[in-house]
Amino acid sequence: MKTEKLRTLVPRLLVLAVLAGALWTQRDRIPLRALSASAGDSATIQGMIGKATYAQKKIETKIKEFEARGDADEAALNEIDEQLQGARKDLSVAWNLMSSHGAPVDIQGWYYAREKVQGTLEKGLGGLREKLSGATPQEATPQE
Repeated sequence: MKTEKLRTLVPRLLVLAVLAGALWTQRDRIPLRALSASAGDSATIQGMIGKATYAQKKIETKIKEFEARGDADEAALNEIDEQLQGARKDLSVAWNLMSSHGAPVDIQGWYYAREKVQGTLEKGLGGLREKLSGATPQEATPQE
């Protein structure tokens, strides 16, 4: 019984070994550029979203501190605004790469989550600016 299995298994293993050897000898001719390019694009997208995430977390902490203390000044808010614009730019680059090269679903989900956080932070900064100017939210919106 064992010899019958060996008789069928040995030729299969030999064929696999020959195929593996043939592929190994041709390894430099197999076009892997497309695969490596898409992996590079995916890594770039992840890097841009990660950079925006890091900036957003720092901004979120600053906004919470200013809301708790109530001592925000115009220079501090301008600095936060510049950081928010940098995060927005990083997300924009990530979006452009995703649009032109595609991206896995998990990276797209991560992008949309960061985009939502970006909007929330921009609203929070707007609220701090309203408090700094002394306007209430009703005064800040134009009346029709």
